[in-house]
Amino acid sequence: MVKIGLERIAEHPDLLARAGQLGLLYNQASVDSCLRAAPEVIAGAFRGKLAKLFGPQHGVCGTEQDNMDETAHSVHPALDLPIHSLYSDTRRPLPHMLEEVDTVLVDIQDVGTRVYTFATTVLYLMEACAADRKRLVILDRPNPINGKDIEGNLLEPDLASFVGPYPIPMRHGLTLGELMTLYNQSTASGAGSK
Repeated sequence: MVKIGLERIAEHPDLLARAGQLGLLYNQASVDSCLRAAPEVIAGAFRGKLAKLFGPQHGVCGTEQDNMDETAHSVHPALDLPIHSLYSDTRRPLPHMLEEVDTVLVDIQDVGTRVYTFATTVLYLMEACAADRKRLVILDRPNPINGKDIEGNLLEPDLASFVGPYPIPMRHGLTLGELMTLYNQSTASGAGSK
């Protein structure tokens, strides 16, 4: 049985004992095997530590489905925590969004293709955390296509954008955690994102 990162972290609170205040990037697919939403799981497992929430394109509830519609910042109704939209007037976290946060958790289901913007949102968040000396922990999930097959052309580097920041195949075969490891290594070797 595969256990997703959200369940593994909630089963081992000692892993985040020194993590400080937490942020969480999530959306409507960020649920555990009992369909409990990630913010509630994290808030329950790490009482008093969850300080801020972040949402990708389409919003944390997936209700903003028009492709170019930006999502407003909001407040989580049950937890009374700010939700910073990372698909609003900015695609990158602004410095004030990371204030009062020591570690950002990421629980986003990728679909296994290069053009899925959630991965770029995670990349931008990872870059902002690195610049501000914050930790970022990806609560990984399996690649839903199959995690083995790679298909399609490589993105030309001069065509990098929000829907494809690095030269990877259209179907990359990686989990989000593996993809961010690749992006991190590419950045360290001098390849950058737009």
